[in-house]
Amino acid sequence: MSEKFDDLKWLEERFSHMDDDILIGSPVYRWIIERGHAQDLAQMRQAVVDFVQGDFPELVQLAEEVVATIDNPAQLVRLTAKLGGAQDAEQARKVLSQLAQ
Repeated sequence: MSEKFDDLKWLEERFSHMDDDILIGSPVYRWIIERGHAQDLAQMRQAVVDFVQGDFPELVQLAEEVVATIDNPAQLVRLTAKLGGAQDAEQARKVLSQLAQ
């Protein structure tokens, strides 16, 4: 077996014997959760930019600037919904500009 597989099996065995409270309170657990949150947020930001690229390519730079300031996944979802309701680039620009203020 590979060394990586052996390491994973060892880690699984160690965690199976740990008390959940110790694991959840550990700095490693918090780091994993924060890292996952950051990755999810980055993917959601990219999804908004991709949507804008497809429907309003002239607004991509503005969309990138706006989503970079948003740290709340729910707000990104609402932004996507509002952009989806925009009838034209001007409406989409207004939606993005409101958040840029």
